[in-house]
Amino acid sequence: MKRNEFLGAACGHSRRCKGGAMHGVKAPARWSGRLCLAAALLCAALRVPAGDFSDGGLVFRPAMAGGRPVCSVVAPVDRGVGKIVVPESVTHGTQTYAVTHIGDNAFAGCSRLGEIVLPSTLEHIGSRAFSHCYRLREVHVPRGVRHIGPGAFMHCYTLVRVVLPRRAKLGRGVFCQCLALGRGAIRRARRAVAPTDAGKSRR
Repeated sequence: MKRNEFLGAACGHSRRCKGGAMHGVKAPARWSGRLCLAAALLCAALRVPAGDFSDGGLVFRPAMAGGRPVCSVVAPVDRGVGKIVVPESVTHGTQTYAVTHIGDNAFAGCSRLGEIVLPSTLEHIGSRAFSHCYRLREVHVPRGVRHIGPGAFMHCYTLVRVVLPRRAKLGRGVFCQCLALGRGAIRRARRAVAPTDAGKSRR
């Protein structure tokens, strides 16, 4: 596929972007690639579900569960933030939603995030929700959390303490490459995970 064909596909246009034409607009040939690229970026930026809303620096996705209004945290507004406090509930319009889920990849790659406060209403933490949060050192998971998805805290290299509910089900590789957490501590703990042999080499 040629460059202009690829850019045309990226912006959702089925016809080839050649000869400076894009969506029926004539442009100099040297600008055609740039126009297609700009259109592709605009299309990507507009792919936000209509139901999502932001509040207090977080993006939420509302839903109904068992007849009650709930919502999940989709992402932070600013991925460069150092501390995040997730509220127990948020109000949008005339409706108040309980915050019960942290979505898949919600905080993934927030490399400056050093502290996260989770609400008592939380029930589920999604896959890779906090992966690659390199500065995150401690996490207290509320009692109500029943499931923590695969790789939820993977590559959190400085994580040294995690408090977990007894009955929370852990997905595969939840603490993969959390080098400051000792293997023995992760295996035996359902209440707390502590750095019993942090800093020692793994066999």
